[in-house]
Amino acid sequence: FNLFLQSILRANPKMRFVCVGDDWQAINGYAGSDTTYLQSFTSHFPGAAYATLLTNFRSPEIIVEAGNNLMRGHGEKAQSNRPGGEIWIHTLPEVTDKSQRYQLMPDAYINAIRGIIAKYPENTSFAILKRTNDFFHIPAYNLETRIREGFRNRSIEISTVHTFKGREADVVIVVEVTERKFPLFHQDRSRHRILGHTDEKLLLEERRLFYVAVTRAKLVVHLITEEGRQSPFIKDLTL
Repeated sequence: FNLFLQSILRANPKMRFVCVGDDWQAINGYAGSDTTYLQSFTSHFPGAAYATLLTNFRSPEIIVEAGNNLMRGHGEKAQSNRPGGEIWIHTLPEVTDKSQRYQLMPDAYINAIRGIIAKYPENTSFAILKRTNDFFHIPAYNLETRIREGFRNRSIEISTVHTFKGREADVVIVVEVTERKFPLFHQDRSRHRILGHTDEKLLLEERRLFYVAVTRAKLVVHLITEEGRQSPFIKDLTL
């Protein structure tokens, strides 16, 4: 895409571009995107002026600060324009028997999700965010039916983090916040290396993805994890 833009400039030097981006929300490396173009924009477009927008108008202070802690060392801190906010961590009991994991854990997660929803007024909007489309091999329709039972009039959306980027909800519930989902590394990472993505870059993108999940919330974040399997990103929130 950069080559395409440079070709346009060569054909018409008077052309001007307005580019908007957030390197903390760059989560499409699997499709070839690269934060280098954001971080060194002026080297690709000499003479370009830029403005940094640091205020988060969606999330309250506690959530914004947790996001800053998660992304510490990777850019300027975001700021919130309102106080408050909550982040809760729910730890489900460990299931050590692999043969029982796919039998017991779905119910544990669904019960936890339903328990959270029941605590809020009916006009509260919810986003239930997953790392991948697969949730213990439960078909999406069945999962949604089980979660929505008794909550038909509630605003509840179930989505992957990637799909929910750019959107928001009053309460965000992130499920499977475990060491094998956040971060998620595919066993065959050769195609990523073709694109120049090292394991270090992939880990940073997974961190950004978790940042996106947490900062979808307008009021409260609930993270559901498992005993003995907690995501390393949880401690980086430094709650």
